[in-house]
Amino acid sequence: MIKPQGLKKIGTSWAHSCPWGASLQVEAKTAWKCYQKKKLKKEEEEEEEEEEEEEEEEEEEEEEEEEEETRGERGM
Repeated sequence: MIKPQGLKKIGTSWAHSCPWGASLQVEAKTAWKCYQKKKLKKEEEEEEEEEEEEEEEEEEEEEEEEEEETRGERGM
């Protein structure tokens, strides 16, 4: 039987002979999960900022309307 390169036989299956081979896979999975969490958090923050900006714009519009109404009353 030919031994696959970089692998050693453990029981009936082949495993990485390099101690860091499996840990790299774990690190990659962990990094991917961390990346996804950061991306999700960033998207949520952006949505919150957009909502805040919309609320500020609405408040400014309401203030402008009130000012126009008071100007109209003074003119009469």
